[in-house]
Amino acid sequence: MNENILKIDNITVKFGGLIAVDSFSMYINKGELIGLIGPNGAGKTTVFNAITGIYKPQSGKIFFKGIDITGQSPQLINQIGIARTFQNIRLFSDMSVMENVMVGQHSYFTNGKALKFLHKHDPSFPKPSWRPWLVGAILKTPSYLKAEKTMKEKAFELLKKMGLQKYADFKASALPYGQQRKVEIARALATNPSLLILDEPAAGMNPHESEELLETVKKIMKEFSLTILLIEHDMKFVMNLCERIYVLDYGKLISHGSPYEVQNDKKVIEAYLGDEVYA
Repeated sequence: MNENILKIDNITVKFGGLIAVDSFSMYINKGELIGLIGPNGAGKTTVFNAITGIYKPQSGKIFFKGIDITGQSPQLINQIGIARTFQNIRLFSDMSVMENVMVGQHSYFTNGKALKFLHKHDPSFPKPSWRPWLVGAILKTPSYLKAEKTMKEKAFELLKKMGLQKYADFKASALPYGQQRKVEIARALATNPSLLILDEPAAGMNPHESEELLETVKKIMKEFSLTILLIEHDMKFVMNLCERIYVLDYGKLISHGSPYEVQNDKKVIEAYLGDEVYA
């Protein structure tokens, strides 16, 4: 039986009188790679922001591994296993590539609230224990220094898996655009997610970079046992990567199915794809 890792049940998100997402539902099974597409302004990023706690739906529910996470904080949602990248790259440009990836491990130090939340809903999760990380960071205690060393080692391993190890000490801003995208994905992976949400990962890339990224996504999905949800306007990228696709238009779901079914759906062709064929 398939296990729903994410289930969105009839959510509506409004901004004043504007309905950005209207009674939207979807599910993602563990290990799937799912696409969410649609014209600009269709509500795709709003859905992502609702999943990750940036927006709270006015109605409906969002479940992660069977637990209701609707309206929880972005930090807690990240700590329990959902990581994301953004349409506009959000690296710390003056920090090194290594430091940017290490930032993704902040939950290693602040996971008490997340553990408390998980334990409340499922007693099989361990009870949180107080860890004086702030004191350790200030005093540079042996336990803190050991943890910091572990973080550096993990960050470097992630960079190796992304083919970025030679850039570890470079400033993030010094890297080409396509490599910066990979650093952002590595930082998301540093949070130990089980669900990775990618917001237009191929945006701004040339065809060679897009192809390279497509292979990278396939590789990390397998190596990290990830489930992936992505928004993307590069339809060749989407059609060659996703198992199922949801299509939004004006905040409403207009189609859902396999890439073949979606690209041959008259409603999708009229609203978004036109008559082009993607292979």
